[in-house]
Amino acid sequence: MTKQQFLSELKKALNTVSEEVCEEILSDISEHFSAAINNYAESVKLSTTAGNAKLTTNETGELRISSAAGNVKAEVTKINGETKLTSSAGNIDLTAQEVAANIRISTAAGSTTVRLPRDANCKIKAKKPVGGSLKNEITDNPQSPHVLKISSAVGSIKIKAI
Repeated sequence: MTKQQFLSELKKALNTVSEEVCEEILSDISEHFSAAINNYAESVKLSTTAGNAKLTTNETGELRISSAAGNVKAEVTKINGETKLTSSAGNIDLTAQEVAANIRISTAAGSTTVRLPRDANCKIKAKKPVGGSLKNEITDNPQSPHVLKISSAVGSIKIKAI
């Protein structure tokens, strides 16, 4: 869902408040999106109870994205802060060009795909899910201070080299 789609849906949901209050809320949220996503963000937190959560940004500090029932997708050029992606019932997809922090990914029922450089300098902690598979194409560095921890109760885990 794009920023404009989100704002359009929110406007429909705010049909019981006055137009002045609605426009003020939409303006505040639009400014928050622009400040957090378009530039380097100290912290990005995105959560949905039903539906997909998607983030595309150049660089981020702390990153938290979660969905109770839906997919989580993040495309980040550089991860500079603690990153946590979770979904209770949905797939998780992460692509990053550079990693300089810990990454924790967990899903109860869904598959996980992570795309990182082959030499991403991460300590990998992932176990084969029940009834699923675990495939890793990147180099595991047990001495790295950065941990890539992936857990999935049911589903597959793919760590792909880019």
